[in-house]
Amino acid sequence: MADMLFDSPVFVVRGGCVQEVAGLDDAFALLDDWPEDRQDMVFEVVYKACRDAYVGLLPLSVSEQTFRQFSKRVGILYRVEEIPSLGTSGSDCLQDRLRANRPPDAQDWRMLNSGSLVGNENRVRL
Repeated sequence: MADMLFDSPVFVVRGGCVQEVAGLDDAFALLDDWPEDRQDMVFEVVYKACRDAYVGLLPLSVSEQTFRQFSKRVGILYRVEEIPSLGTSGSDCLQDRLRANRPPDAQDWRMLNSGSLVGNENRVRL
């Protein structure tokens, strides 16, 4: 389902972890797990936008933007710019890896989990 991928992944914070929402499948997984008591009109709008894009009634870019706005409104949107840089050059930076859809390497994971960039109580888990 490569044609159901967003132009740019949306990063959200769930359960203390940063989660990539790359397309409709990921969006539906998150929305299907959304707490019932938080399924308000905004939730219904984003769910309908994703469903309509899935069946071809709405451009995928519109559902992506709707999902991004939903994530921001409910406070789970995680901006890639908030991820700390992990190297001395831009090419070694976790931000750049995420922007280029390249997975972090072992050095990135060690630095993230070492607590040297963030306090132990605020460790970034990916």
